[in-house]
Amino acid sequence: MKRPTRTIEELTREDYAEGRIVLSQKLGEYLPHVIAFNGKSVYEQFAQRPRKIGIAKGFAVRREGLCLPATDSQHVQKLKDRLTHFRKLATLVRKVGTVRDTKPL
Repeated sequence: MKRPTRTIEELTREDYAEGRIVLSQKLGEYLPHVIAFNGKSVYEQFAQRPRKIGIAKGFAVRREGLCLPATDSQHVQKLKDRLTHFRKLATLVRKVGTVRDTKPL
């Protein structure tokens, strides 16, 4: 059930359970090589385990995961610190793209 919320705190266990199913289906359909989560809480709800901000090794088969700091207005963080994480994402995307480009079909 899709519904708008003002904050993450308004989401229920059922919302997360449904979202986990929908996202898993989409990941299976589109097969992305990099997955980035906007916020630690979102990652933890999907993966169902605690996580620090940063690259998630072994996130899923043939996929790289990255847990980014939340970018909403409730999570105030220094721009420099936030940019560091998004630069890591850009580096990871380039790295994965290079590896994909060099592998034979």
